[in-house]
Amino acid sequence: MDALEKNYEQTKVQYDALIAENKPANLPKIQALNQKMSAILHDMLGEVATMKGNAANLQIYRDELMTKLVKVQNDSSIMMKQKDQYETLKMLQGHEQEKFDASFYWYAFALGFAAVIFAIVLMWKGHTAPAIPTMMSSPTTTPAFI
Repeated sequence: MDALEKNYEQTKVQYDALIAENKPANLPKIQALNQKMSAILHDMLGEVATMKGNAANLQIYRDELMTKLVKVQNDSSIMMKQKDQYETLKMLQGHEQEKFDASFYWYAFALGFAAVIFAIVLMWKGHTAPAIPTMMSSPTTTPAFI
């Protein structure tokens, strides 16, 4: 039983350290450690069930183990839900990016085509606007400001 407790504590320290890092890349490691802790707690509960001794102390210990097991299993279910939501969001964003890329390329192509046509028209017709001389205003023709 002491070996199981020591193994559980070591695994719990690793588990808490990975969670404290808060990196999505650690999710598979965290899930593996979660499953390992769950298996260790199941083994510990199995050994408590076969022990004979003071029933009150064993009951308290068994309740503590059950509480830990429930917490570990809740963590596991939360991680699975978050992973599913993350993958769904990632898939949706990928689909939206594809739609945006397709639209962007069509608009860019149309704009490029219009620019080429405009350049061809300018080169062919040329710029033939007549030059209009500008009149300089002299001080005598400017009305007085009153």
